[in-house]
Amino acid sequence: QESMRWEFLRNGNFGHSTLSINGAFHRTDAFAPITDSFDTPERRGATLDLSETLSNECAGAVRTAAVENGKDLVVTDIIRAKDDHGALVRWTMITTAKPSLEGGRIVLRAKGKTRWLQTKGTDCINLTYAVWDLDGSEIDTPVQGYWRCGFEALVPKGRECTFTTTLTTE
Repeated sequence: QESMRWEFLRNGNFGHSTLSINGAFHRTDAFAPITDSFDTPERRGATLDLSETLSNECAGAVRTAAVENGKDLVVTDIIRAKDDHGALVRWTMITTAKPSLEGGRIVLRAKGKTRWLQTKGTDCINLTYAVWDLDGSEIDTPVQGYWRCGFEALVPKGRECTFTTTLTTE
């Protein structure tokens, strides 16, 4: 990961719907196993252990993504910071819906439909919603028709925080 190729949005983790910790790239030699899956009419999804992928910057990371009741996407991330430094978590979603910050959440609008993205964090510091550009670097291919949105929050050193993010129609 020493080459410039990881700085391109299409190659690195910053141009994808994922977590980034302390502005670092994901470990490309890591394995992220599926540790659980569920498929009921009320809840369909899986849990992944991202600890190895993010191990350069945090002590542990587990993500559960589920569609609940056939309509709401709920993503729960449990992040444990290392004992010697905090973990600045950046939760990113790439979308074709135009995002805006309204009323303490992100509102997504596209093709006459509206969705709301909201996060609850436990034991984290300064949870802040954001809309980021998707321009990439000077030598990157322009990305048009897509936006990047999400939040940032600090997990204090030696602590564990749970972030529950819901994308809903209500």
